[in-house]
This record gives sequence, structure tokens and C-alpha cells, in this order.
Amino acid sequence: MTNTRFLLVATLAVTAVTARGEDVPVAETPLPIVVKEVAVPADDATVKVFVIPVEGQIGKPTLYVIRRGVKEAIEAKAKIVVLDMDTPGGDLASTLEIMQVLGRFEGLSVTYVNSDAISAGAFISAATDEIRFAPDGVI
Repeated sequence: MTNTRFLLVATLAVTAVTARGEDVPVAETPLPIVVKEVAVPADDATVKVFVIPVEGQIGKPTLYVIRRGVKEAIEAKAKIVVLDMDTPGGDLASTLEIMQVLGRFEGLSVTYVNSDAISAGAFISAATDEIRFAPDGVI
């Protein structure tokens, strides 16, 4: 891994943790998709990054959030999509659809295991290009 790429992925992990510190949405509110411009020092440029939260049970609502996030990332010509994941697992059909949706994104896809990526979360993580862990992350 090049230094630039390592720096970029490390910055993404910090961005995902920072996104968790924002106000917690109520259950009826769709989780926010965070869009960040991340500076890449070696290239003297910025890269558009989408951070998509994946929290709780995997099911149709998670599929809709990820589908919307990936669609917006593609339309915005984002280079990286980060799944900020904390899930105990869930529905197999939704998991398989999520894996197909992730396959449509041509940029770098990264799962940041922010606590748990159990069962379905592990399969979704495997569908991304890279997996990164919080210090207490479990897959």
C-alpha cells in the first residue's frame, strides 16, 4: 500500500469515527450519509469520500440506505465509499442485494468495522475492496 493510499484510508477511518460523534438520529430518521472532501497531501488534491452508516440489524432499511449512498456517490463522482459498520448481522436476501450494489461502485470501497461486523456484516465487508478495524472491532 502506498503512503498516500494509507494516509487516505487512515483519514477515512478518522472521518467515520468523527461522523459517529454527531447527533444520533431517532429511529424513524434515515441515517445520514456523510460526504467529506479529504485532502491528499502527496497529490496536493482533494478526494470526495462518502461515509455510509451501517448500524443495527441488516434488512431492507439498510439496503435502501446503502443503495441511496452508492447511487449518490456515483453521481457525485466520489472516489471512495466507506461503510461505517456496527451490526450483529441480519437478513440474507438484503445482504446479497447490498453486495451487488457495492459491486456497481467503480471507486475504492472500504468497510470500517466500528465495533461489530457479525454474520451478514462480515459478508458485506468481504464485498468491499478493503476492511479496516477500530481498536475493538470484531468480525
